[in-house]
Order: sequence, then structure tokens, then C-alpha cells
Amino acid sequence: MISACKIISTDGIDRLNTLLLLAVADGFSPHGSIIPISNGDLSIVMVDTGTPIDECKVIEVYGMVRLNELLGDVAIAGYYPVGRVESLPGNKFLVVVAKGGDSGGGGGDITSAQITDATDTGKAVLTAANAGAARTAIGAGTSSLAIGTTSTTAKAGDYQPTAANISDATAVGRSVMTAADAAAARTAIGAGIGNSNLVVGTSATQAKAGNYQPTAANISDAGAFGRQLLQAADQAAAKALLGIA
Repeated sequence: MISACKIISTDGIDRLNTLLLLAVADGFSPHGSIIPISNGDLSIVMVDTGTPIDECKVIEVYGMVRLNELLGDVAIAGYYPVGRVESLPGNKFLVVVAKGGDSGGGGGDITSAQITDATDTGKAVLTAANAGAARTAIGAGTSSLAIGTTSTTAKAGDYQPTAANISDATAVGRSVMTAADAAAARTAIGAGIGNSNLVVGTSATQAKAGNYQPTAANISDAGAFGRQLLQAADQAAAKALLGIA
């Protein structure tokens, strides 16, 4: 809060700086930018906020390059600019700088609790002691998960599942996936050397050999006479069976 206010006005930088020294000694601080007056005087508003500064002065410099250099020098020396840089004819610049106090007329240090529109989460991030605490504040669990195999951990980046990890795979499916070769895969699904697993035999569940040739007796719907005819040794025997002279 401002308890007192006055305007310093005089001609010349040296005289103005002398008056600033006296005002600072009385507890006043600069408030805003320097004000050039049409008659050549320079003015500045000084206020008493109860937070006195250590020092205050107006610097004068020609050219933007030199201004930047000078501002860097005064910053290293612990000064901060008050208000804006005033540009005057002839490429001349004036700026008020101060040291100590509340760094230029602010309201002093501000804590996270004093930020009225900050949420509890925002305040927790502002006051987080480290990155881990900040992640905890915003619930960034995926960035802090430990590597593991449980429901609350993360799989390693080089993880590769085994057949046993395929939750909906059957025992047959897993056997095929882990088969050492084609023969093992066929065995897993009951496929023989070719397209089936049938063995050569003569039963209803077996397969006939590739060189199989049926006999007359194998013709299931042939009668006894038909079988005899099929087995006739020659034409004469066949004629005899048929009753042909």
C-alpha cells in the first residue's frame, strides 16, 4: 500500500539523480517511468510503500546497442529497471533503475497459496520438490511405472511373449507355435506324412495302399456267376460258363 507520494522534477540527469538519492533516503521508491517535460525538465513519481529500496538512479545512453550493454551491466550489479525505457530525440534513451526493495514496485514475494485462481493440483505442481512429485501431483502414472509383470507395472520395452502368454490359445495351438519343424507341427494336429494321419490297412479306419488292385471277391455287389466269369482262364472257359458252343 502507498502511504506517501511525490513528484521529483528538475533539469539534467545529474541533478535528478541527486534528488533521487535524497528521496530514497526518505523511504521513497520510483513508481513508473521517467517523464520528459516539454521545457526540458525530467520528472518521476516517487512513492512510499513501506518497502524501501537501497538505491535508485536514472541512466542515460545513446544507441540501442549501448542501451542493451548498459542494462546488462546494471543487472549484473543487482539493479532492475523500473517502468519503460524512454526514447528521446537523437537516439537517446533514459531508464530508471533501482536496487533492493520489492524489485520494481511489486507486492513482495508471492506464495502458491496466494494465487486465487490456482487449483490444488496447480499449487501442488508449483511446490513440487522434484519431477517425481510433479508427476504424482498430476497423476502421471505411466511416466513413473516400474518395470514388472503385474497389473500395476509396465512390461519392458524388449518384451516378447511366449506361446504360454497367449491367453486364448489352446494346447494344440501352442504346440503348433512351438513345433521344431514341419513334422512336429503335423504331429501336433494329427496330420500324417501327406494330408492325413491314416495308416495303410484294410479296415474302415485305414487307407488302402497306393498299389492296391481288387480281386473278383472284392466286388461287393458281384454274384457268384459274375465272379466266376471274371476269373475265367480264357475264352473257352468263359464260353463254357455262358453255355456257348
